[in-house]
Amino acid sequence: MKIPTPVEAERGIASITLNHPELVLNSISDAAFNPTFIYDALSRDVVEVVLDQVSRRAVCDVRIIFEKLRERNDSVQFHEVTELYTLMPIAGALKGLMEIVKNASKRRAVVAVLSEGMQFAASTDVTTTELVNGLATGIERIRGEMTPPIRLDTQALIMDAITRYQEGDDHTQRIRTGYDKLDNLTP
Repeated sequence: MKIPTPVEAERGIASITLNHPELVLNSISDAAFNPTFIYDALSRDVVEVVLDQVSRRAVCDVRIIFEKLRERNDSVQFHEVTELYTLMPIAGALKGLMEIVKNASKRRAVVAVLSEGMQFAASTDVTTTELVNGLATGIERIRGEMTPPIRLDTQALIMDAITRYQEGDDHTQRIRTGYDKLDNLTP
């Protein structure tokens, strides 16, 4: 069995996303995966558009996704989207593909930080301390990008709050949305 390249894995994720949008939406946070990890522009756009559609409970038909993609990039062709749609709709491969893409994204990010470090090192007016601090800052940036925010099940929290309210116990827990500014405004 051949292991897919990162670009093949990205295209596979886009295919699974087009075919199983709800599954991908639910799997992304569990896998600590962020669509920005995807380097291939079309695959990344497909994943982002489909996830946006499914999160709003909008239709995820391939023709609608194509129109949304055209709003982002008018050079996208319908056959490119349908090729992704039929490429690999096997949902069981999603976790492995996400790991391949996540690891490739980490390597790309580290190479970029090291490249910046090499440019700084070539400069004669940069001290060693500045160079090390710059590299450390770059690594911290990568760490932040590689750890997407935790997705909370707001719908379940709201249903729980409604149940508590109906039972007369509405002071035991605030509803948390994951957005601190909103959480602090409302009980």
